[in-house]
Amino acid sequence: MTDMFHLKAIEIISKSLRGAVANTPEGREGMALGHYIAGIGFSNVGLGIAHSMAHTLGAVYDTPHGMCDDASDCDGV
Repeated sequence: MTDMFHLKAIEIISKSLRGAVANTPEGREGMALGHYIAGIGFSNVGLGIAHSMAHTLGAVYDTPHGMCDDASDCDGV
């Protein structure tokens, strides 16, 4: 089921990206919808404690989320 959400999000975002860059209302609305649908998919995959820790690390140390994800994504965390 998560694949369905992610594929739909990719479809919507790919159609909306140029419009969002051009700052059209339709482009921005499409990106917001794509982001929302992607979030539904992510909430269903069980990202776990490592991903939750990455949010906190990023906020406390002002570090990009992806870097914190890599740092916290190890066995034993």
